Parts: sequence; C-alpha cells; structure tokens
Amino acid sequence: MAVCIPVRGDAGPLRRALDAINKADWPRQDLRVLVAVDGPDRDLEQAAADAGAEVVTLESPGGSYAARNLALGHLHLEQLDAVLFTDADCLPQPGWIGAHVAALESTDLSGGAIEIPTRQQPSAAEFLDGVRHLRQRTYVAEGYAATANLAVRPEVAALGFDGRLKTGGDSEFCVRARSLGYTIGYTEDAVVVHPARQTAREVMKKVLRLCSGVLSQQDRWATKRLPPLRSPIRRVRQARKAGASGGLFWESRLAALSVLADGLVLAAAIASKMLGRAARWRSRQDARGPATRSRHRGETSGHG
Repeated sequence: MAVCIPVRGDAGPLRRALDAINKADWPRQDLRVLVAVDGPDRDLEQAAADAGAEVVTLESPGGSYAARNLALGHLHLEQLDAVLFTDADCLPQPGWIGAHVAALESTDLSGGAIEIPTRQQPSAAEFLDGVRHLRQRTYVAEGYAATANLAVRPEVAALGFDGRLKTGGDSEFCVRARSLGYTIGYTEDAVVVHPARQTAREVMKKVLRLCSGVLSQQDRWATKRLPPLRSPIRRVRQARKAGASGGLFWESRLAALSVLADGLVLAAAIASKMLGRAARWRSRQDARGPATRSRHRGETSGHG
C-alpha cells in the first residue's frame, strides 16, 4: 500500500496531513508514504522526514502532477495492492485507507468523499468555495475524481499523469483510464477534510486555475456538454437555508462572486470547445490530403 502526497509552500498543513495518516487504522509497516516536493525546499523535506515519510524532490518546480509522477517512479507498483493520492492540505479521516481498499475490490479507481467544513458564520467566499468546489460525488458521476482523495489499482497508477499540466490533470488521468476500460466508483466512507478558502482572492485564484485546466483540455471539451451557469439567487437561497447568510451586503457579495466564477468557467469551456472543434476539423482536412483540399477549394470557388 502506498500514499502519494505532492507538496509546495507551507510545511504546517503537510505535518498535519502526515500526522493523520500515521494515526490511520492501518499497519504502518504495510504502508509507504511518499511526499513529492515540487522543487527543492528544506522545510518541507525535513517536515516529511520527521514524520517518517519517504521524500522525493523535483529539481525545479513542475507542478503537482509532475511531482506525483516522480513519486510513482519510486514505487514498485507490481508489489502493491493500491496507490492512494491526497493533497498536503487535506486531513484523511479514520477508516480512509480501509474504505478505499475495500472499494478497489469492485472498481479500478475509487474517488473518496471530500468534506469542506466552514465556520458558523462564513464569509461569502468561504461559503461559495464549500458548495462549488471539490464536489467529488458529482465528479465521479461525470467519470473522474479529484486527486485530493483518489485511490487506484497499481495497473491504473502505472498510466501516470500528464506532467505538463498544472491543473486538470486528475480529470485527464481518470478519463484516459476509463477510455482503456477501467472503472471508477464513489466511496463515501473514504473521507478527507479540505479547508475552505476564506477570501474572494483565494476563490478566484482557484477559479482561474480551473479555467486554465479547461482550456488545456480541448479534445475533451469538443464533445462535452457545457457547464451550467447557475443562478446567483439559487446560491443565496442555499446560504439562507444553511443559516449562513450574513445579510443583504453578504448575499450581494455571494451573488457577485457566484456569477463571476461560473461565468469565467463557462467562457473557458466555450473557448475550449470551439478550439477543440477547430482542431478536429483541421485534423480531418489534413487526413483528406492536399489533392482533396485543393479540389474542395476549386469547387467552392466556382473553378475547375
């Protein structure tokens, strides 16, 4: 059994994540924990070593998917029963490993539940982050899972991630695995807790990363249905029902952030779809050969 965690930045969340894994109800001697540091960082490397984890480090920052690939390259996958992925800012809950292992008896990829707790009176950005992002059950229904909480069989892990991607690599990985016949399921009992982003700046930074991932996956979006543009009134009603509303100004901020976030992702999806379709059209034209294209141009221009 192996757990892979990419990390960059503050060492505090990593220490808490590793402490939670070390307290897991799974024999520690049967568990390899690999921390993949995204670029040299002594504090992160020391924090991982202090917790008893194995440490691998990218020579220069390359992104979380490149870091995960580095970790996978240090594993003898044929000797493992499963590979689990989570993030340094996540806290695996009791039973996390066992639930994933049980799930992998009947599926090839297991997407676990991701809980995003918020304060009793959250900021508008915090509430939106909690209801909008890391909706693992929805993701799995669409055929992929976030690597914040994902377990796979060794033969699936051997596929590796697209290390060129800085975001969206988890969906690319899962979609590619499914295209090869592997199955994915949602595992509600395998839970990690992810902190909510509390400021509009943090939420929009996440949204822009999502947009970047959408734009980088033109082949997928060429045939995929566009995401819905959700009504901001619906978000406000959600907040009122949950008792999170902080008044009219708070609700106005929530509505504005919701429109901006959903609108940016929708615009990125439309652009990605158009670019993907254009690329497919060019590919079909290239496959026809120069003679066919020349004849087509002559027919449409009235010559020949």
